[in-house]
Amino acid sequence: MTEGNINAFDPYGWAASKFEWGILYILARDEEGFLSKEAVRRCYDGSLFEYCAKMQPAKDAKMG
Repeated sequence: MTEGNINAFDPYGWAASKFEWGILYILARDEEGFLSKEAVRRCYDGSLFEYCAKMQPAKDAKMG
């Protein structure tokens, strides 16, 4: 995903792209360690955090 449209003279852009996808992976991966297409779509339409909240109800029950 990060290598497709790379600009040869933009090392800051390379790092920012890797960081963005890394954070998305950490936030939205499933139990098996995969990042679903739906999670990526939700990142772009703005509903990612609602999705993550639905995916982790057990952690909220343990805390409260």
